[in-house]
Amino acid sequence: MPSGIETGRSRLPEGITPSVVRERLLPNGSGAGAPDLQGGRGLPSKPWRGTGPRPTSQKRNGSNTFGNKNMAFFGRKNGKSLFGKRKTDDAPKKKPQRHELVDIPINSMIELSDITTYEETGDTSRVYKLVTRKKYVGEGLLRYMYHLQDVEGEVVLGVDGIAGRKDEYEISRWIVDGEEELGEPLPDEITLHYPHPDNEDEEIAVVYGKQESVPATLTVTTEQGQEAFSAELHEYATDDDEFMSVELCGDWLTFYVGALITRSDIEIYPAMESESKRKSD
Repeated sequence: MPSGIETGRSRLPEGITPSVVRERLLPNGSGAGAPDLQGGRGLPSKPWRGTGPRPTSQKRNGSNTFGNKNMAFFGRKNGKSLFGKRKTDDAPKKKPQRHELVDIPINSMIELSDITTYEETGDTSRVYKLVTRKKYVGEGLLRYMYHLQDVEGEVVLGVDGIAGRKDEYEISRWIVDGEEELGEPLPDEITLHYPHPDNEDEEIAVVYGKQESVPATLTVTTEQGQEAFSAELHEYATDDDEFMSVELCGDWLTFYVGALITRSDIEIYPAMESESKRKSD
């Protein structure tokens, strides 16, 4: 059996007495410079072969910092997790990007290059300024009527949302055929008479049949501001896919006549709007 001195359940190495142990554990005592004991087991630690004092583990604020109070353990700094969930409630929410055909800003420039523009002006394209925006919203209805002007007159660009198909639209070109006060209810057929292109003494009759009528909220936007109204749209069409749309707002009727064009027939140069105007829209 190995020789040694028993102290309780521990056995000290031979030649090491309890008084020596106590002396070496006393701070600033006479035992300074003697070998350390590892873990209180009474075994000498390995000799320090470096230069300067032996590095020791220091304990600060209940955590080991090895002499550097700013040291961050993996995944934590100053006792806080570096991988916690970030708060998103205070993060600014991005406004959805506006589709180019929707809510086109007032004073935007719009270039038309459809066949009707060529037939009426003799130009392959014509640039107009957007002066009035009409927006109709109803059951299954989203329509914009953009009133465009140049030095020679006015034309209307129509944009209709296709029901059930996000960001898909039909595009049309219209003119204002007339305005009048409502007298009798609108008929099931409306006939318009146009001059015959080859005979000044004749007219061409075009018959529009009623398709449907839709109640809608009408929002009119100009450079001066916007205003909302209750309205009805009465839709008519010919057998040749020419269209008439009659806007009934109060006791006033506005007759639009037009036809479909394609996206490639238009080019939009949007005007810049102030932040306050974008929020109000």
